[in-house]
Amino acid sequence: MRPLFFLIFLNLMLVCIAQPKLLTGKVIIEMDVLPKVDVFDSDTVLLGSTDMEGNFQITTDADELILSQPGMEWTHVIVPEECNYLEVIMIPGSTYH
Repeated sequence: MRPLFFLIFLNLMLVCIAQPKLLTGKVIIEMDVLPKVDVFDSDTVLLGSTDMEGNFQITTDADELILSQPGMEWTHVIVPEECNYLEVIMIPGSTYH
């Protein structure tokens, strides 16, 4: 009987820990919105993209996001556990000769 209770308790703990959350945000550049930015997790799995107003909405349990768009520097963002909204400022990429 005890092993059964232990397995149920362990299963409930794992379910509580691994809950993905809804994360929304906006990507901007110099006081303007940035559309069509790809949002990846730290394993470079595409989670979503921004719309034409620079907004995104993803469901994830990742604690780090990577944002990318051609012509822009890749942006790494650490997502605090209690955070549900991000506003990310991206920087134009540089060309080296």
